[in-house]
Formats: sequence, C-alpha cells, structure tokens
Amino acid sequence: MAKGQEYGEARQGESAAAVNLSIRQTLLLLIVLASVTLASVAVVGMWGSWQGQEGLRRVLEEEVEPIALLIQIDKQLSSVPVRMYGVLNDDFGVPGAQLYVLDTQEKVPLAWQAYLHAMAGSVDAPKKDLIATIAAGMTELPAVLDKLDRLLAADDRPAIAVLLKEDWWAIHLQIVTPARQLIALQQAHVAVSYTAAQGVFRQTLLGTALLLLVGLASFLLVSHRLFRDVINRLDVIEGALARVAEGDLETRVGGSHRGEFGRIIVALDRTADKLRADRQAIDLLQQRQSSILQSMAEGLYGTDTSGRITYVNKAAERLLGWNAAEMLDQPAHRLLHHTRADGTHYPAAECPLYAALARQEVCTSADELFWRKDGSSFPVEFAGAPIVADGQTVGAVVIFRDIGERKHADAALRDALEQAQEYLDVALAVIVVIDCDLRVRLINREGCALLGLGEAEIVGSNWFDRFVPEAERESLRSSFRDWLASTPTGVIAAHNHNNVLTADGRIRLVAWSNALLRDASGAVTGTLSSGVDVTDKHASERQLHATIERLTELNHKLEETQNQLLQSEKMASIGQLAAGVAHEINNPVGFVNSNLGSLRNEVNDLLRVIDAYAAADPILAEHPALMDAISAARDAADLAYLREDVGTLIDESLDGLQRVRRIVQDLKDFSRVDSSEWGFASLEAGLDSTLNIVRNEIKYKAEVRKEYAGIPEVECIAAQVNQVFLNLLVNAAHAIDERGTITLRTGCDAQEVWVEVEDSGKGIAPEILQRIFEPFFTTKPIGQGTGLGLSLAYSIAQRHGGRIEASSQVGSGSKFRLLLPRERERERGDAPAPADTAPPG
Repeated sequence: MAKGQEYGEARQGESAAAVNLSIRQTLLLLIVLASVTLASVAVVGMWGSWQGQEGLRRVLEEEVEPIALLIQIDKQLSSVPVRMYGVLNDDFGVPGAQLYVLDTQEKVPLAWQAYLHAMAGSVDAPKKDLIATIAAGMTELPAVLDKLDRLLAADDRPAIAVLLKEDWWAIHLQIVTPARQLIALQQAHVAVSYTAAQGVFRQTLLGTALLLLVGLASFLLVSHRLFRDVINRLDVIEGALARVAEGDLETRVGGSHRGEFGRIIVALDRTADKLRADRQAIDLLQQRQSSILQSMAEGLYGTDTSGRITYVNKAAERLLGWNAAEMLDQPAHRLLHHTRADGTHYPAAECPLYAALARQEVCTSADELFWRKDGSSFPVEFAGAPIVADGQTVGAVVIFRDIGERKHADAALRDALEQAQEYLDVALAVIVVIDCDLRVRLINREGCALLGLGEAEIVGSNWFDRFVPEAERESLRSSFRDWLASTPTGVIAAHNHNNVLTADGRIRLVAWSNALLRDASGAVTGTLSSGVDVTDKHASERQLHATIERLTELNHKLEETQNQLLQSEKMASIGQLAAGVAHEINNPVGFVNSNLGSLRNEVNDLLRVIDAYAAADPILAEHPALMDAISAARDAADLAYLREDVGTLIDESLDGLQRVRRIVQDLKDFSRVDSSEWGFASLEAGLDSTLNIVRNEIKYKAEVRKEYAGIPEVECIAAQVNQVFLNLLVNAAHAIDERGTITLRTGCDAQEVWVEVEDSGKGIAPEILQRIFEPFFTTKPIGQGTGLGLSLAYSIAQRHGGRIEASSQVGSGSKFRLLLPRERERERGDAPAPADTAPPG
C-alpha cells in the first residue's frame, strides 16, 4: 500500500506543478484567451477597415470580392486531391473525405455563381475567355464529384487513384488553372487602386498578425500544460491498475481527490478493496478445507511426482509416529513402505503407488505394511490416487488405516479352526474347505445358511461351477488355480472379495480370508477360507462413497461458481470504472470540440480579410519604408506557413477529438453499466464496440474482416454478451503467432441469431478442444491465463438460452460461434430464464 501511495502522490505532484487548475477551469481559461485574441484582432481589423473603407470601397466591390470567390474555389478544389491522397495513405478517414466532397459540391457552384454576379458588366475580353473555360469545367464538375463520392463509399482505392490522375487533372486544367489566371489579372487591376490605402493597411496587417501570434502562442502554451496534466493523471491511474492486475491489492493511489480524476481514483480504490475482500474469502475457504483434512480419522499424505512427501495430516502423524516436519520432502516409499506384508523387500519400482503416478490410475490394497518411526510395523489398507493438472500428473494422495486388529482377528480365527474343528459350526463366519480339484470338502453351518442348502447338498460340488456367478466364473477359477500353483512354502493368507450365488438365485458379496492347507510332506492339498457376508456393509459403503463424491462435486461447483462470480464482479467493476472515465472525459471534449469549430470558422474569415489586404501591395509599393517594415513583419511571422498550418492544426485537432469521442462511446457501449437488465440490443454494434476496445490487442497481430448480415436486435444482457465477444476476440488474437486474419460473421434464421469469430491461428488439438470450456482449464503458461474466460462465456450463453460451438483444425485456425435466441424464454408470470447449468466435461 505504501508503494502505491508514494507512486500516486509523486505523479500527482508533477501534475500539480504543471497546472494548479482543474480541467474545467483550464478549458475556461482557453476559451477566455481565444475570445480575447479574436476580439482584439476584430477591433484592429475594424479600425483598419474604417480607415481604408473609402479608398478600398471600389476595389472591394469590383475586384477583391471576386478574387476572394475565385480563391475560395481554388482552395476548395485544390484540397480535394490532398484529402483523397490522405485517404489512400490512411492519413484521413473515408467519412471525413466524403463530407469534404459533399461540401465541395455545395460551395464551389455557389461561389462561381456569386463571382459571375459580381463581375456582371465589367468583364473584358481576356476575362471572358477564361470565364468561358471555367464555365465549361463547372458543367463537368458535379459528375466527377458524384463519381468520387461513390468510389469513397465503396472504398475502391485503386479507382480513386485513377480518377485523381485522369478526370481530376482535366478538372484542374479547366477550372483551377483559368481561375488562377483570373486572379492574377484582377490582382494587377487592384495594384493601382490600393496605392492610397497602403499605409493604413500595412499598419492594420502588422497589428493583426502580432495579436494573432500572441493569442495562438498563449493558447498553445495552456493547451500543452493541460495535455501534460491529463497524461500525468492517467499515468497514475494506469500504474495503479497495473499493480492491481499483478495481484497487489494493497495498492492505493492516494493524493488529492479533487476534480474529475479524483472521483475516478476513489472508484479505483473501492475496486481494490472489493477484490481484497474476495481474496480473503477464498483464503478462508481454503482454511476450512484444510481443517476437514486434518480432522479425518484416516491417515492422509500427499507426494510429488518423485514420491517425496508434500503434505501430512494429523492422523498420519499419529499412526506413523513422525511429525510433519520430519516427513516432509522425504521419499514415502523408503520411509514407511519398504517391505511387503510378508516381510520381504519391496522395490520402489514395484510399489503400486508409484505405478499409480505413472499410469494415472487409482490403486487400492488391503495387504500392505507401513513402518513407524520407532521401527515397528503395522498392516494397512490404503487407496492411492494421482493428482492430475492439465493432463499431467503432478503428484499423488494416499489415504490409509491401521488394520492390525482385523489381521489379528483373522489369524486367531485360523488358529482356532486348526486346533478345534469341532467348533466350526458355532462360528459366525462362513468356513469352507476346497481341494485342489475345486470341490468342497467341508462347510460349516453358517456357510450352509448363506448358500441356502444342506451340508450334504454342498459337499462334493465344484465350488466355482455352482456357487460363483457365471460372469465371474472363469476369471475366479483361473486366479484360484494360479494362487495354488505359485504360492511358496509356508502358511500364506490371502484376502479378497467375491460374489457368491445362493440356491435361490441371490448374489451376496463375501469378504474372504484364505489359507493354504498342506499335508505332512508340505504339498498343497487345498484351502481353508473364512468369509463374512458384507453385502449390506458394502452397500452402505457405496452409498457413503456416493455421498462423498456428491459432496466433492458440489464443493467443486461451489468453487467454480465463486471464481466465476469473482471474475464477473471484477469485469463489472472495470466496466463501471471505464464508464466513469468515459463520462468524465466526454464533457471537456465537448468544450474543446465546440471551441475549435468556432475558431476554425473565425480564422478562415480572418485569413480572407488578410488576403484582401494583401492585394494592396502594389499600392503600398510607392512607400518603400512602410513596405519594407511590413515585409519584415511578414517574414518574421512566416505568414504563408501560418496560413497553411493553422487550418491543418485545427482540422487535425478536430479529427483527434472525433477519435476520442468514438473511443469514449465504445467504452460506454462496451461497459453498458446503465443497462445491466434484459433488453433488445444490436449484436453487431456490440461486436464493433468490443473490437475497438481490444484494437491494440489485435492490430499488430491480425487484419479484421467483417462479413455482417444485418441481423436483427435480440433480447439479452448486452454487457454480458460483450464480455463473451471480448473473450473470443482476445483468444483469437492470442492464437495467431505472427500476422494473420480474424473474420467476424453474423447471420440469423427464424429462431436465433449467431455471431462467428474465426482466426487463422495455430488451431486447437482435438483432445484439448473437448476441454476448452472446463473451468480453470488453460493451455497458457502459468500466470498468463486463469482458465475462466471460455467457461464464463459458456455460462453466459446458457444463461441467455443459447450456446457456443467451437471447431478447429491444427495449423489452419479455429472458429467459435455464439448462437442466441431472438427472444428469451419466459415462464409463467414473466419469470427469469432458467438458472445456469455446468459446461460439458
């Protein structure tokens, strides 16, 4: 928080040093400066006009006004090819060029008619020939301008270039060149009439130029300081946003909260507070999950891919005798699982837990041995499962319990059976003896009760043919024979669960403990098996496991929903911030745009007056000293450059303001914080607004092509649909490595409309394409993607009753299509649409 505050206060200090006024106050100061400058110029011009009006009246009526009209025609027509070449070089926009062509179509004929009216009755022979040439060109001008307007509308740049070289050159020869010759002739006539008024004109011209230069210099100085102030404050906000994006939620801008940017700073600080509160809620959820693991009665530990322990719960510490600090980063197999249940060495390569890591499979066993810290061992029953992320195994988790008491009980039972066979019938477990031919030689009363037959009906029967379900018969028979043939010398026990087929056709699950029977020579003669009917217990365990799985799934959905909610709230906060910035910038931009428009008109009027005065130079030639002073003043002011540059500066400023306005409008259209409810909106307009928002993300990577079908408006939440467009456009840009193409298409039928985003990027492999809508699934490097973008887009589409379809081919690109119904479905009472459903796995 300290770093963020120091940064904000330092940058705002620079801003305060530059301008101590607010943006509105500075704009008012600009208006005052411009008004004073224009008023001063107007006063000086009026004074000079009053002084020389008697001497210049005849010149103005007979020569200067027609010259001004011809200059207007010359300037208007000479600017047309400049604008067109600007369009060809992408320096000017097509809409602005079209407006200028329309303006030329209107102004040039009017100016020519005014010239003819002014010159009526005072035209000599040379002028008549030139006027006739111009009149012929004027008849062809409308057709050429109409053709140019059509080419601009079609954006046919090659045809525009051809027109400029051929048709427009003819217009230039027929109109512009004769007009300039007329101007030269009439200026020669003016030279005699202007001699008497030359002194007053030069004084007026000098004063006007000086006032204009002083006013422009003051205006540019204040504008420069205003621009620097706005840039500094925007840098402060950008720096704070960057820190929030990097995870520094303690960042606060600090400094003064006055003025327009102060309200933006307050909104930014509130956003950081909200994100920090959300992070604390996530930390609390993780602590609760950790508490659940620590409260388990079974031991639990986790390993990395090399088998080293990364996590241990309290039950594991109690069962093994080590504390967590002693076990962490130790090889699990070498520490506690290095021998089998029979005491033989257990190679790590044969450990089922290591195999689970390699094959990404769940492994279980009830015949393993773990070692404690004090050197003692105990039998365990465990289950191990790999931890998989992005298709890669990153570790394993093992749950185990001490089954020593159960083992002791089984051993005690076997000893009792061997010592006192006469007590078998009173045993509560099923006891059966099967010989090497798979026939029953002995069964107790509990076994008869389980099978539903008398002892005489059972003894002598083939156990596997009669009492094992047909589907499992061959596999169990083969496994039993293999066990008999491969078991080494000694009393070896085996445990398993098998289904048993009873006389009435029921299938019961029995947990068996098996031991080999040997004769005096040690040869295997059969098995003694003790079984317990665990059908009901197993059903209860399945139900418990199903409950646990449901709880796990619900927990996962809760976490997914929470992350999506955080993402939605973050986008909503950023949208509110963007709308606030757009609103605050819109007001000063309106001031500047209006004032620059007025300034352009008034500067044009002033330059026409200066041009009229310039026609008096021949008259002033009789006063060398005064003429030299005026020439020196002209050279110092570089009046010719000023004439060309001031109009360009104002036009470029107006063009820049129009771009700012478009960006501001796109920010408002994209965020749509004032329209978060359902309503009809144009998807094509939303797509264009979103495209302008991410233009910097795309313009260096791809060319955007639009194939819009003019689809109708649909009923939707526009801000959420814009968020889907944002995710699809950014993903399309990221999929392109060098330079490519992004194509935007729209279409519709009677029921739904669709928007398609297609890129020419590297494409998506089929196995990845099946998972792209899963929450948290991403192929981007760590830290560059959350895996929530497409998942959130999928949820938004479903919320609107629509869907997203994706297709891709590796090396050729990908295509995503958003389909939405024209109108959302409503339940009785105009209820909202059904709630979200999870995306497909």
